[in-house]
Amino acid sequence: MLIISPAAREVLQNLLVEHPEERVVRLAVKDLDEQRVAINISLEHAPHPDDRVQENQGMILAIAADSVSRLDGAMLEYTGTVFRLEHPNPPLRELRLISPN
Repeated sequence: MLIISPAAREVLQNLLVEHPEERVVRLAVKDLDEQRVAINISLEHAPHPDDRVQENQGMILAIAADSVSRLDGAMLEYTGTVFRLEHPNPPLRELRLISPN
């Protein structure tokens, strides 16, 4: 389960008020390189069919299916200018086999 800090929750709830046609906050994680990830936060009308949906104090969060395990236990923070993702125990990356052929 993703944890939303009070500051991040306030910013997201304000965005939802400003955009009443959008009811869902959707999050997805993408690798930038071996050590960095980017988090995509978007407002959506509805979750995507394969999203994991959770309610967080009246806010509907949709987490992209391929990001669920990576966001489990993480905290979304807002620092006053940017969102940050803090994870006390980041999951291990999958091992990928490289074929010599």
